Amino acid sequence: LFPELTGMKSFRAMFCDSLELEGANWCPDFIEEFRRRRGYNITPYLPFILFKVGGMGHAVKGGETTRLSDDAKEEVSRARYDFVITCMEIVRERFLVTYTQWCNQHGFKSRMQPYGNEFHPLEASLNIDIPECETWIWGSDFIKRAAYTNVNKFVASAAHLSGKKIISCEELTNTSIVFNTTLEHVKITGDQSNLSGVNHSILHGFSYSPPAAPFPGWVRYGTFINERNLWWPFFKQWTAYKTRVSTLLQETEAFADIAVMHPLADMWTIHGPQRDPFPSLQYPPYQYSVWEGIHKNGNSCDYTSESIIIKSVVENGYLKCNNRKYHTLILLEVETMLPETAKALARFVGKGGKLVFVGKEPYKSPGLKNHQKSDKQVAQTISAMKKANPSRVFTVEPPTNDVVAWFANIQRQCDIKPYMRIDRPDVRVSQIRHRADGKDIFFIANSSQERVTLHASFPELKGTPWLWNAETGERFHYPIVSGNTLTIDLPPAASQLIVFDTQDVGADMPVLPAETVGTELKGWSLKMEHINGTVRQRDIATLFDLSDDETTRSFAGALYYEKKLIGDTSTYHWLDLGKVHGVSEVTLDGESLGCHWYGRHLYRLQDNLSGKTLRIKITTTLGNYFKSTPENKVGYGWTNRQSRTPAGMLGPVKLL
Repeated sequence: LFPELTGMKSFRAMFCDSLELEGANWCPDFIEEFRRRRGYNITPYLPFILFKVGGMGHAVKGGETTRLSDDAKEEVSRARYDFVITCMEIVRERFLVTYTQWCNQHGFKSRMQPYGNEFHPLEASLNIDIPECETWIWGSDFIKRAAYTNVNKFVASAAHLSGKKIISCEELTNTSIVFNTTLEHVKITGDQSNLSGVNHSILHGFSYSPPAAPFPGWVRYGTFINERNLWWPFFKQWTAYKTRVSTLLQETEAFADIAVMHPLADMWTIHGPQRDPFPSLQYPPYQYSVWEGIHKNGNSCDYTSESIIIKSVVENGYLKCNNRKYHTLILLEVETMLPETAKALARFVGKGGKLVFVGKEPYKSPGLKNHQKSDKQVAQTISAMKKANPSRVFTVEPPTNDVVAWFANIQRQCDIKPYMRIDRPDVRVSQIRHRADGKDIFFIANSSQERVTLHASFPELKGTPWLWNAETGERFHYPIVSGNTLTIDLPPAASQLIVFDTQDVGADMPVLPAETVGTELKGWSLKMEHINGTVRQRDIATLFDLSDDETTRSFAGALYYEKKLIGDTSTYHWLDLGKVHGVSEVTLDGESLGCHWYGRHLYRLQDNLSGKTLRIKITTTLGNYFKSTPENKVGYGWTNRQSRTPAGMLGPVKLL
């Protein structure tokens, strides 16, 4: 396992996946360990604190068989909290710490997805050299259901707090639209992963498959990424883009000015731990969307925990832990906390910090032993803190549906100043901020298939704004409206790296044409080269979605739209393909104008277009074909429950 290979590097890291143990909660000396740590015997409480569990360790609804009085229920719930944290402590000490030590002793790092019923969702990542999370593709609507899972922000925050540069991610995991996933889906997924804090992607979809396996080969729990996918020749364009973004995020420091604490003690007391990253319960229901509202309104946040807060120091109104510092701390419906945590909050507020209670306020302590005394300490500390600092402690209503509008109101109510002031925050667009060598770096991404334009100012920042093109490596001056106000134009699935730098010599950013102008092109010759070997030719007056036509709904392959340009074309300099489902390539009299694999399919044209033949190639996905081939066990097995996906060039195609 550890050969001595002269001149060669050893393993970088040893990987351990997330713990899907369905509630492992025992060891031979647990009773003794519990008594030593908690100071009482847990045995009499065991029949009452445990839940009947089903798949993945989730508690079965209605599985409670004993009805308890209110007093008894309170006592049992407190014992449940003690049981949960004892399990987590033992797993941390005997597995997490031991695992990392073992890896390091053999010359490599530990890499792990440290979440599940047995782990603290944030603090477990502190013990891993390369903590990892996961990002999935669920469908085409990335606003309704984002790609990142609930653990990403926990894992990224722990990495920030412990000074780790690499935040790894199982990315593009996919069971929902296998074979219907486009490169635009891949890009939005990867961008959302980066927005959640990820900077190192481990792609899911490179399945080992023997050459003799019938097409499409072996496929398992991931996006179909190999040379048999029709968009494989273009995949390198996304990986080049992703490499630049990931490298920049790894080599710079993530910024956050707000810390968010979840009511973990309350959840564990009442419901027990959840099996992340797919918990059966969210407590409160909006808990994993608050960070989105913060970022989409121009601030940034880390998650925090009681132990982090307790060991933090307060300087100049900031709560500091290692290299992280926050001017505002937000508690999400937290009712239960340690007396030491309450005292730390009071120190923070007393020295200029800002504290926001959402929905509820702390008034009691966790655990069973001496809880009456501890409850009183928590309640008294919080009450005294509020009375002494009424201008820096706020209690606000929880969000209902629109968390973006909700946090915008919190900013006004609590005087929380964003570093990026957005005129109209949009649920479709989010941002993160990094810093390095005097530069402020913003990664801003549109996660929708619509164009979004924002007007944003950066009042704190000095220097010249630049656009760093992550696809090409080019850099351009970003046009300024006034002061530090920018108009940020984001076509579908687009992202931008905006960097404020002291350097001011360079080329101006190219100005792209508006979508509303121009002349529409109609009447096309369409050739359809199916992957099954058939070729069809037809003339079409109007562009259409192939999945809507009974004769083409099962198509997969290459589409060639051809047209001869006639008349006066001297005033046109751009070609806009409109809505495209697939990858587009354009040639003019056989000369390539390039390709586009997501977003706005816009091409720069040559002069003297008249008389030349325009040819547009669209490469589709495989899903619609597999959906029509029940004899193909693998392809049909993944697609038979999926809807048909739009395919082709829908336009309108315009000369601009």
